Amino acid sequence: MSGPPYERLSKAFLRRRTVVAISVYFCVTIVLAERLPVDEVELEEDSDKASSKPAAPEVPVKPAKTADAEASEKASPTPAPKAQAAVKASSALALKENVSLQGSDSVQKVSTALTVAKTKATRHRLFGRRISEAAHEGRISVIAKTHGRRHKRWDLGNDYSSDSEHEEDEDDAPSPESISRYQKLTDDQRQQMRVLEQELDSSHPSNTSGVLSPVAEQPMLLAVAGGIGASVGNTGSINFDRDLIRRMKMQDLVVMCLLLFVYFATLSFSACLAHRQAANRSRVKFYADPRMYISTVDQAEETAFLEAFNQQPKQVHLRVTGYLPVTNNFPGSFFWRDGLYAVSFSFALDLTPWVARASLREPEDTDDEDAPEAGVPAEDLVKLRKFLAEDANDMAIVEMRKSIDWSCWEELAMNIKHQIRQSGFQGVINIDRTEQEDMCVYKNTQWANFMHGKALKVLLALSVVGWLFYVPYMWGRCIHLPIRCAHSVKISISDFWPFIADGLSANGFLVGEAPQAVFPAQQALARAQEADSSDEENDDTNRANGE
Repeated sequence: MSGPPYERLSKAFLRRRTVVAISVYFCVTIVLAERLPVDEVELEEDSDKASSKPAAPEVPVKPAKTADAEASEKASPTPAPKAQAAVKASSALALKENVSLQGSDSVQKVSTALTVAKTKATRHRLFGRRISEAAHEGRISVIAKTHGRRHKRWDLGNDYSSDSEHEEDEDDAPSPESISRYQKLTDDQRQQMRVLEQELDSSHPSNTSGVLSPVAEQPMLLAVAGGIGASVGNTGSINFDRDLIRRMKMQDLVVMCLLLFVYFATLSFSACLAHRQAANRSRVKFYADPRMYISTVDQAEETAFLEAFNQQPKQVHLRVTGYLPVTNNFPGSFFWRDGLYAVSFSFALDLTPWVARASLREPEDTDDEDAPEAGVPAEDLVKLRKFLAEDANDMAIVEMRKSIDWSCWEELAMNIKHQIRQSGFQGVINIDRTEQEDMCVYKNTQWANFMHGKALKVLLALSVVGWLFYVPYMWGRCIHLPIRCAHSVKISISDFWPFIADGLSANGFLVGEAPQAVFPAQQALARAQEADSSDEENDDTNRANGE
């Protein structure tokens, strides 16, 4: 290889290397200028990648032997002129290569320094933005405390609170999801947050003029009267969403209160109508229970009161019931006296026509049994007289306790049992009578009629909680005044027996040919008697045929 062509080739190669290095420098500069980290997340990712990448091992650089030394080692002690020229050319080429390498190293150092400077500038800008966002969150926290809306610190995605706030709210640390959600907020959404901050900021001047100025000064009225919009879903502002939720809860509470108010207002209006209907223009001052009696009186006098309500009892009976022992699962059976029984018959003898007022005086004194006060003790008369003259309680009740006495009725009961058993009844016979009858007398006033009426009880049942007030009130106000009244059955056993002797039988009491109610036990007994009689007839027939 000749000297000049090799030298030209080396110069061309050096120029090409220089152009390539300069091109690489400009490309790297453009890429770094366009692809600078503009966000804190990218900086953290770059730093993590740089820290995670293993460092390349350093390779010791051996000092390169110059071409002159190699040529001198290989050349003979007496080099030719051509060899010396080649050595000079190679030395010049090596020198140029070293110069180009030094130039590329300097370019790389400059680009690295530029990259570091731009990175520092970006970090400084991001640090300033973080400080501004921390101040923004601090202002919102102060606003939340001022307005009483801060049960816990508002989670805006980043926690820039001080160490003391961390100690107070250790459980309020933001989650990674909230941080990523906050970092994804657009500029419009952040602008909405700033607007909301201005709306909630107590130091910001609010519009308190106009017709709604009193409403604007009270947050509760503003939450009730304010709208919630027609949008569905997230609005992009955490504070605004929470304010909307608070408005919705407040408005729901107000709606429930309005419904309850309308419901109880309707019940109250119905109660007013019932109270108005309870008034009457009748002259009646006292009346008995209208479900059982028709007795009334229009005077608050003792004689008139006893004349109306001290009448003979309306339901005085002598009840006779027959029971038959039965097996288990018999229709209508029940457990009584250590065994199972069923009702065979039951009837009641009316004693009302022979009931009259009894005398409480000594036998030697003449007593008019037709007098209204007959049968009433003297102390009860004093109580009744005082009640009619002085009592002002509209809910007071006079309770007439009418006792019925019938001497020697046990003898009549024994005769009835003996007559029924002689008729063929083999069961148990029970006989009892009416011993007392109670009559309640009420005052005919508007309030008493209203409180005792059915309409009020229905309204109280609809109100659910009305009985909690009605029952204690009635228990405390309804005072009962007992008045004892003595009555007796004015007929002897010998005179009463002929009325019932012909009707007593094994099936109860039969009168003429009128249809009588037949109990299942009576049917079973009749079938058993028929079966026994048929068996006896068959036995007699068989004996006659055998003979």
